[in-house]
Amino acid sequence: MAIDNMCYRDCNSTHKYSYNQSCYSVCPNGTYITYTSVTCGPCSPICNTCRDTATYCLSCNSSFYFNNTCLTVCPNGYYGSPTL
Repeated sequence: MAIDNMCYRDCNSTHKYSYNQSCYSVCPNGTYITYTSVTCGPCSPICNTCRDTATYCLSCNSSFYFNNTCLTVCPNGYYGSPTL
């Protein structure tokens, strides 16, 4: 694992996650808790929400959700649905 040479904003136990120079009690939509557990990282542009990594999608922006990933087309044998 790479050495983390980042400087973090001094947040507190109530608002412990840092993102864009602000502190949050939970990471804002479109971000996830990074491996440092003190910062929020942006989700991949194709993900609306994500977890653990930028590309582990929980929901998608204008694409299809399949196996924790967002796809522009459904795999063979599957069809797209506008609702869950």
